[in-house]
Amino acid sequence: MKTHLTLILCTLALTGCSHRSLYETGQNYQKSQCIIDAQTPEQIDACQANNMSYEEYKKAREALAKQPTPEK
Repeated sequence: MKTHLTLILCTLALTGCSHRSLYETGQNYQKSQCIIDAQTPEQIDACQANNMSYEEYKKAREALAKQPTPEK
């Protein structure tokens, strides 16, 4: 299965896809794996409900990037 994901990601990278496409591909893969691993209907529902749009992801990522890093 990891070989398939690697092949898909390499193909996408070579075709010049956008960050959004990569994000959505990763989200779809994670959702598929979650559903495959689910053992109850409630777990399947949770897999399908757990999705963040690319815009929400981008805003959250930018907010984290603006936070100061703790000094060591």
